[in-house]
Amino acid sequence: NVVHRSPPEGGEADSLAPMPTATPADDAKTFHPCVPVDWLWMPRPLRLCVGWVTIVLFTMCFAILPVSMLASVVIIVRLGLLGSLSYVLPLWVVLFVLSRLGTRERPEFRKFAQLWYEIFDFGCNLSPEETVALGSQAYPHTKQSMIIAMHPHGIIPIHSWLWAAYCDQHMPKVYGFGAVASVVMHMPIIRTLTVWLTCVPASYKHLKRGLEGDCPPANNAGRKPGNLYILAGGIAEVFTSTPGKDIIVYRGRKGLCRLSIEQQAKIIPVYVFGGTGFFHNLLTGENIVSQMFRKMKLAVTMFWGQYLLPIPLPAKVKMAIGEPLEIPEGVSGEEAVEKLHARYLEAMARLFEESKVAAGYPDAKLEIR
Repeated sequence: NVVHRSPPEGGEADSLAPMPTATPADDAKTFHPCVPVDWLWMPRPLRLCVGWVTIVLFTMCFAILPVSMLASVVIIVRLGLLGSLSYVLPLWVVLFVLSRLGTRERPEFRKFAQLWYEIFDFGCNLSPEETVALGSQAYPHTKQSMIIAMHPHGIIPIHSWLWAAYCDQHMPKVYGFGAVASVVMHMPIIRTLTVWLTCVPASYKHLKRGLEGDCPPANNAGRKPGNLYILAGGIAEVFTSTPGKDIIVYRGRKGLCRLSIEQQAKIIPVYVFGGTGFFHNLLTGENIVSQMFRKMKLAVTMFWGQYLLPIPLPAKVKMAIGEPLEIPEGVSGEEAVEKLHARYLEAMARLFEESKVAAGYPDAKLEIR
């Protein structure tokens, strides 16, 4: 049930790792429902209402930049370049200011996504006690940093906000920092929200510094993080995201494994069932538009949810967290990277197969590209 595909021509692969085949586990897995403990004082109907309002406002933020660009083009065409300045210039000044707001993390902001637990029937394969036990192996409880590597990316990664709420609720001291595409750091409002969640650009330089404790959003709040959360498939997985499909793009990606070995930070594989079920996607596959945006590192696509609007579909979201991967011993350099990369893909495939029935997706098939 695990399909392996070669990366597309012109993709980001540097070399191909051998692809092991996963076998289903014999023991039954269980997913534990997540409870919005910080919002239980609110009646459930009101919780759901407030949850939907906040999530719609959140997803609408992703439409601000493309809508503003389209509006600017229309105004310029109708009024001409000089005649449109009085309209277009103030708009982009406001957008520029909005893209610069936020310089430090806001721990209280993480709790808002607890309001989304019930909307998406959010659950985790670890009990709260098991989550605490896993967290006890990570910085700052030990000197061992962790890299939480999650798939799939999805179009708008709502599950990353769910993870932030979950980690803050069950492992607040382990909460580290996240990584987003560099272009997000120039998007109005979205940049502010990601900084509040302690995110930095997903470049190797920034990730390395973050694992060493140099993370401005956290540092500005008086905190030194040591663990990384990242959607490992990156922008490439935006263009494979569609309901009913489970596709991860990681065969040719070795940077995270290289970072793990260099920083001696163990990788924890995570797969989110339902992570591609929030929106329908127009630009899937390997068409020329998808390839162009991927090379530009822009996660730009045409998508829709309920009522043909950017309102997410109520996908059932289950987060499967695997065991930390041991860093290869007795080897070094690219050989160690290759070995860890193969181990990572094997662990992800096994985690998927072992968890899909309990997650409510018994017929799901994982495709690894």
